Amino acid sequence: MRANAVPGMVLAVFAIGLVAAYFNVPPLHAALTRLGEWKVAGGYAFSIVSTGLFGGTLPWLIGRLRSAPAQGHAPLSHMLFLTAFWGYKGIEIDTTYRVQSMLWGDSTSPGMVALKVFLDLGVWCAIWAVPTTVLGYAFKDSGFSFAGLRRWMSPGWFRQKIIPLIVSNFFIWAPAVAAIYCLPQPLQLPLQNLVLCFWSLILMIQVVGAEETS
Repeated sequence: MRANAVPGMVLAVFAIGLVAAYFNVPPLHAALTRLGEWKVAGGYAFSIVSTGLFGGTLPWLIGRLRSAPAQGHAPLSHMLFLTAFWGYKGIEIDTTYRVQSMLWGDSTSPGMVALKVFLDLGVWCAIWAVPTTVLGYAFKDSGFSFAGLRRWMSPGWFRQKIIPLIVSNFFIWAPAVAAIYCLPQPLQLPLQNLVLCFWSLILMIQVVGAEETS
């Protein structure tokens, strides 16, 4: 969490800035409103394509462009896996936003936004989203080998590898998720996709910068 504190602050500013612009910049408001209409018309198909693109395809392509040939390029199989993985995750994320809206309505009062953020990050992400995402990436990094994944899941793996990420995920993402829940429900998934892609790029730049200075 300490290592990602600054990227997390940048992420929060990015998300809050987009929400503020939506309510105060008419051209952006009109563009995002049209995007929300596409989201409603496309339903889960929009969620799959959009999240697969912003969570898997674009970060992989940009990472490939940024990596030096001497470092080796991530194989195409990684891009295909990540695009499919995040496409499926798009269904989960969209369903979470829909269920929250159905249960609690679309009020953006501080108390309601806080409740949705807690249920999102403190319940759904903690129990399911973070563990399954980590396992998905561990499977990819194990060469798509279940035997390799089992080796990665050494004794105490959940306590050592998952719980710290659940805690850091909550605190780092909380401001951005609060901003997401301040938007109309059709725009929550598109904003999440933009934030997800932006977050991936921040981490990528951070990792590359650390490698260049080492």
